[in-house]
Amino acid sequence: MESEGILGISYPVLLTTLVVGIVTWIFYDQVQFFAKHFLANLSWQVFSIFPIISSLFYGRIPTNRRYFSIGVKLANKYLIGTKYIVRGQKYVEDDFACIIISNHQSSLDGNFMVQLGNYKGSIVILKKSLLYASGLLGIAFYCTGAIFVNRSNPESAKKSLNSALDRIVKEKLKPQFYPEGTRHMGKEMLPFKKGAFVMAIQAQIPILPVVTSSYRHFYDKKRKIFKQGTVIVTCLPPIPTKGLTLNDLDDFVQKVRKTMQETIDKTTEEVENNL
Repeated sequence: MESEGILGISYPVLLTTLVVGIVTWIFYDQVQFFAKHFLANLSWQVFSIFPIISSLFYGRIPTNRRYFSIGVKLANKYLIGTKYIVRGQKYVEDDFACIIISNHQSSLDGNFMVQLGNYKGSIVILKKSLLYASGLLGIAFYCTGAIFVNRSNPESAKKSLNSALDRIVKEKLKPQFYPEGTRHMGKEMLPFKKGAFVMAIQAQIPILPVVTSSYRHFYDKKRKIFKQGTVIVTCLPPIPTKGLTLNDLDDFVQKVRKTMQETIDKTTEEVENNL
């Protein structure tokens, strides 16, 4: 005969409930972290179907990403719980060729570019392996006109980038680069690699910084924390390269980095003070 327990609830049920409650309490952050990452990745794969279908009618053009962007934005808002505030969007919507550079914090960075929507000339330059190793997303990138570079072959990569630069200028495209070269969650950005700046100076097209406030108040990969949070995305005015040569490269890189860091510090302080 089953024991009476407490308040009519049997001891086994009470014990099971207690154990489940304790385990959930201990591992809640980790469960939430992996669940949100799963939902983020799933949304990118699911909504990749739209640019693939669109390309069948319109070819490989950047505007194929329209419904992809809308879908991922809704997933960010309602499933993942990250609020994005976009400022200065007019700078990316103007019809001119430029190179966008951004700070690089985590694998979630693609989500903040999606917030800008289907702006004119939107395009990405990716390593060729992503075409085959990213599921539907790789195919979707291809269908939106992405430029793929074989980084394992320096000569091939250089040739591809030179060809890409001609296309960028001719078609008034806006490829995005992360000049830090790797993900970094520290307060200060890492030293910049110079490839994107060399391209901009050679083509005499501006650099357009698009930066985000720090994720640190809601996201921590090491501690497996991924809560609701707010990110301020700031599109800064284009920084011209007209008249610059490669002799000006180092000073130009430092000037751009300083401008970006000041904006990151300011918007991060604003977000964290409003918690």
